This record gives sequence, C-alpha cells and structure tokens, in this order.
Amino acid sequence: MHIGGDALGSPSSPADVVDDVRRAEAEGFGSAWSVHFSRGSTR
Repeated sequence: MHIGGDALGSPSSPADVVDDVRRAEAEGFGSAWSVHFSRGSTR
C-alpha cells in the first residue's frame, strides 16, 4: 500500500495524504510509508 500519489507520479495534497494514513490505520496497518521526490530546479 502506498501513501500519497508521488509513487504513481501524481502528487497528493496534504489533506489527501492524511486521509490515506487514516484509512490505512482503520484497515489495521501498523505503520505508513511515503515516497518523497524533490521537484525543485537545480539551475
């Protein structure tokens, strides 16, 4: 299970990430992991 859409290439809002974590907790998951990709420019 992923938390947030970054792993799929579609960023999630903070509220959506919180909803994902709450849903995971309700389904019995003991921890949640997320991916972070930096989108900043290096120029």
